[in-house]
Amino acid sequence: MQSKLDQFRGDSQFTTWAYSIAIRVTLNELRRRRWRTSAIEAALLGDAMPNWPIKNPGPERSLEQQQAWTMLTELIETVLTPLQRKALIAHAFQEMPLDLVAEWLGTNRNSLYTLIHDARKR
Repeated sequence: MQSKLDQFRGDSQFTTWAYSIAIRVTLNELRRRRWRTSAIEAALLGDAMPNWPIKNPGPERSLEQQQAWTMLTELIETVLTPLQRKALIAHAFQEMPLDLVAEWLGTNRNSLYTLIHDARKR
C-alpha cells in the first residue's frame, strides 16, 4: 500500500481510500488461496474447458444454454491463438487469479490483461 501513496488524490478521506485498497488486497489473497486448494490438475490448466453447469429450468431453456455453450467452446477452440486460449480458460473458466496466470505464463499483469481483452473481443 505504501507504494500507492503517491496515487492518493485527496478525492476522499485517506482512511476510505486505504480501506478500499486493503479490501481489494484481502479479496485477491482469498481468491488465490481458494484457487490453490481447488482440484484442477496442473496438466489440465488452461487446456480443458469445464462442463457448463446447466440449471434445469425446462427442456427448451436447457437446450438453448447447451447450444450457446457448444458455440462458445467451438469459437474458443478455433478462433483464439493458443496463448489467448490458455490464458482465457485458466482465468475466466478455471478461476485462476490474474496475477497467478501472469506468473504461470511468464508475463506481467498488464500484458495478460491485454491478451485476455483481445481474446474476448475475438
